[in-house]
Amino acid sequence: MTSDSPAVLLRRYTGYTYDSALDSYEADLPGMARDGYFPVGQSWGWDPETSIGFVVGGSSWKPGMGTLAVTYRREQEESA
Repeated sequence: MTSDSPAVLLRRYTGYTYDSALDSYEADLPGMARDGYFPVGQSWGWDPETSIGFVVGGSSWKPGMGTLAVTYRREQEESA
């Protein structure tokens, strides 16, 4: 990590399900932590360009890719 690294990052993890996107996030998490970034927020949603909504039995269903967006904040290094 360099001093010109951004203090906040937004990373996107895509998948056909929340669980598959979460697997990508979990695989990325150790490297982000090593670089001094820790998650502070997340949001899951369907990609409106690849997801067409259907109403099935009164429930909506969104096939296609979804995105898990995770906001990371860099921990400040303490000066000695």
